[in-house]
Amino acid sequence: MELYQSIRHAVSKEGCSIRATAKEFKVHRREVRRALASAIPPERKSTIKMRPKLGPYESTIRAWLTEDLKVPKKQRHTATRIWQRLVDECGADVSVSSVRVMLVVLGATACFVLGAARLLLTDSISLLGLPASCGNPLAYLMGSDNAHALGLLVCRGPLRNAAIEGIALIVLAVILFIFAFVIFMSTMLKRRPNSADSGEISWWLVSNREGWSWPALPL
Repeated sequence: MELYQSIRHAVSKEGCSIRATAKEFKVHRREVRRALASAIPPERKSTIKMRPKLGPYESTIRAWLTEDLKVPKKQRHTATRIWQRLVDECGADVSVSSVRVMLVVLGATACFVLGAARLLLTDSISLLGLPASCGNPLAYLMGSDNAHALGLLVCRGPLRNAAIEGIALIVLAVILFIFAFVIFMSTMLKRRPNSADSGEISWWLVSNREGWSWPALPL
């Protein structure tokens, strides 16, 4: 309301052009013309958020995932298998990628509710059994009141592989080596050389008043 009044005053009273007014108030020229046509701004159209195509099948997917807890891991549903069943049994017109997105959302929501960041990135989608102490939030998410029969949906992608694990191990080994070397050198610098016998050479650093220097070698 105040913006429209300022625009109308700038054009009608101050004689500003539509272009200059739009530049001054940082609006489009169409907005300036609307303000000149009516002092009352039009009501904004509320966008109707359409449900995704998988919306009607969400409860079905949850039921399938809950049933997977009763079968061996190799027999459980993957994203591709869920998509095939939706197309064949339910006649759904959806894509595999949309099924994967729904499984990722379900897994991320379950991780947030449980307070466990166990969203791992590997190659498949599976279910990990959880104890009954998880409580009702997970039961609500998975569409069942029996918390014993529920599991945590874990989304996996192609980022976890042997190369990344190998690089992580190499970096860890380098850090440990540097740490051990620093400890070793600090220990050696604190030690003073013992009295050397004839012909024995002591290569340890010693401290004198002038600073650090090598000890005199016995003749």
